[in-house]
Amino acid sequence: MVVNFRSVAPALAWIATVVLAGLVSAQPPAPTADRPHLAKDAKEAMDFLGTWARVTSGEEYFKGATYVGSESCKGSGCHDQQIQEWRTTWHSKILRVPSAETVTGDFNNAVIPFQNIRAVAKGHDADLAKLQNVPVKFDVRTENSNGKFFFVIVDPRDTGSPKQGQKYEVALVVGGKWQQTYHVRPVGTDGTPGDFFFPAPIRWSLNPNQSSGQPTGAWEVGNFQPENWVWFDNSELAIPRKPDELPIARFAEAKCMGCHTTGFNFVPPDPPPASQHWKMQGAGEMAIGCERCHGPGSKHVEAAKQKEA
Repeated sequence: MVVNFRSVAPALAWIATVVLAGLVSAQPPAPTADRPHLAKDAKEAMDFLGTWARVTSGEEYFKGATYVGSESCKGSGCHDQQIQEWRTTWHSKILRVPSAETVTGDFNNAVIPFQNIRAVAKGHDADLAKLQNVPVKFDVRTENSNGKFFFVIVDPRDTGSPKQGQKYEVALVVGGKWQQTYHVRPVGTDGTPGDFFFPAPIRWSLNPNQSSGQPTGAWEVGNFQPENWVWFDNSELAIPRKPDELPIARFAEAKCMGCHTTGFNFVPPDPPPASQHWKMQGAGEMAIGCERCHGPGSKHVEAAKQKEA
């Protein structure tokens, strides 16, 4: 392909003029009462930057830096506006504590039926169990009491009404813009909540039509790996697994939290406890915070404090 530079030269000259004009006219916003440390013009900004050593590499700069949390970015007129805007986004609300305001799913004794779930047989070799899995069905029932939210993996062997089973309390609410899922903290052998989270099998789909008289949403039929919550026995019934029988590889710390949190290290303890459960370690926040993209901010915050002094 041959390009006639004489024909494109005027266009290139026009583009260059526009870019140069933009560079000349570009000025940082003027200082305001709530952001007093802004440079008043480009020269002051460049003079300020010239007093700091240039970063040789991101890897070198962040070496030894630690996570301090998004709230550390506000104050003294630094990034208050950005933090306020971030709080309105779903990045800041991806993981929340369950409450009447955050839970959108129907936890008023709703029943979610599961059909054709390929559950494995308890006590079999893993590979053999996969070959022997058969389709089973079971129900999950939701409950709420005293501001807390629960779901029950119903045991088909129970003769009560309603049938009981393995009960879990919702510990974290995940999302809520177009879909909402939940995490639980399975209890240990001593009956206290463990140090890890596990993604629930139920998933609430929000109705985009929020006009008057329309349902707010519905429980999805296709849910998140329900086969992890039950065994099948010789009578081809779906028997609820106990909390310590949930598969380690599916813990939220190993599969979910890496994208939904900021500043955590997701590695199993060394040496691992008898339960072999993954645990969340380190310091961070239950949100997709500023440092998720910008990196650990301790050095940046410290530099800002030095400037104020």
